Amino acid sequence: MNFRWIRILGWRSRRTFEFIGKVKEEEFKATIRGVFSGGAHCKTILVIGANEYKEDPSGGGQILEHFAHLNSWTAEISQEFDNTVLVNIRDFVEDEREVHTYDHFDRQVYHRLFEWIRDALAKGDVTASNA
Repeated sequence: MNFRWIRILGWRSRRTFEFIGKVKEEEFKATIRGVFSGGAHCKTILVIGANEYKEDPSGGGQILEHFAHLNSWTAEISQEFDNTVLVNIRDFVEDEREVHTYDHFDRQVYHRLFEWIRDALAKGDVTASNA
């Protein structure tokens, strides 16, 4: 499979987009509502939430407030749609060493997530009750 288009897309997006700050609540909610509305015909919209927690090397940890807000806003809007399933990526972390950065995990975390999705799809059971 040729992944060259991903590299091109990344290069173009760096040239095209400029970071202007964190997204504001109402703008984010409107965007998520639009995405979920666009998927109203879908059986299930699976949303993998942002990681809200980062452990530091000294043994302490911190809540990543911005990501906690994004997850909270997403959960709020998802209540309006019966076909949305929210998944907490942390449910697939077995050891803190699997968290490489606040937004990147060891491949085993992604593999566990894949297995959960695969198994749920095989059973026809991707629902909020088993997320």
